[in-house]
Amino acid sequence: MDEARRQLQQFENVAVQSGITLEELATQTQASSEITVSRLGGVIQATIERVDALAQAQAALIDATVWSRPFVFVRTMDVDIARATGHFFKPAVPTTVEGLIYAFVGMLVALGLFQGLVRFPLWKWRQVRAQRATPVPVP
Repeated sequence: MDEARRQLQQFENVAVQSGITLEELATQTQASSEITVSRLGGVIQATIERVDALAQAQAALIDATVWSRPFVFVRTMDVDIARATGHFFKPAVPTTVEGLIYAFVGMLVALGLFQGLVRFPLWKWRQVRAQRATPVPVP
């Protein structure tokens, strides 16, 4: 977000120095008959749209509750940024209350999965085996 804003600020500085708005700069450069300048207008417009999209995603994350934040993150995630971040990411111990809550919920989910996928089937299998081993009395 900061890098996109920095790039946008450079275009805004050019617009101010030219005595026009950023939108006018984008429109005028896109309308240029010179192909290079016209493409630059597209870059300016794309940068404006990118900053708006990132600002909306950031606002959605800030406004999300502790429980909805992971889902909002996935919904608003930029795959390219996430992939690049994942390449350099090193896990760390969460030191916030929110991190502690997520860790606790994660442990409960893991425990529930273990109980449901390992312990219950094993208990059921032993119960069936015990019933087969017990002779049925003949009347």
